[in-house]
Formats: sequence, C-alpha cells, structure tokens
Amino acid sequence: MLFIKTLLSAMISGLVCSANAGVTDASTAARAIEAAQTAQRAAARVNGEWRDIGKMIKAAKQAAADGNFDKAVSLAHGAEAQARLGKTQALEQADAGNPAYLYD
Repeated sequence: MLFIKTLLSAMISGLVCSANAGVTDASTAARAIEAAQTAQRAAARVNGEWRDIGKMIKAAKQAAADGNFDKAVSLAHGAEAQARLGKTQALEQADAGNPAYLYD
C-alpha cells in the first residue's frame, strides 16, 4: 500500500512539475538535481538505490550545463521518483527473507 501511495505521489509531482514547463531556469534545475541527489542518498542508506538513478542525475547535470533546463528538471524528477520508489521497495521487502525451499 505504501508503494502505491509513493507511486501516486511521484506521478502527481511529475504532473505538477510538467505544468510549470517553459518557466524553468538554472536555479530550478539545480534545486531539482539537489532533490534527486538527496533522495538517492536516502535510498542508498537502506540499500534501495535502483540502477539508473545515478545515470539520470548525471544526464540531468549535463543537460543543465548545456542550458537545457527543462530536460534537466525532467531527468532529475525521474531520478527522484525512482529513488523514492527504490527506498520504499527496500523498506517493504527488508524482512521478506528467502523462500523455504532454499533451506531444505
């Protein structure tokens, strides 16, 4: 249930951010990248960092450096959403254990 709530929250955040497209500047991109990095660190602390988060943040930084702030914000928000979902997944599955047949 928490996973679904987090997913919906990420989707709503994406819609809100896409509604503001076109008014993106360097400071907006920098804040989005910082938020993604913060979420990445939080996911990593619980061993929930997904494979592409770092790649997406790196691409967001490059897009911002190239002056493509809309793309940078989009990539950063995607990375932040993946980090939040990865953290949620890791916390929900922390005590899942292995199937019993592995111990027979």
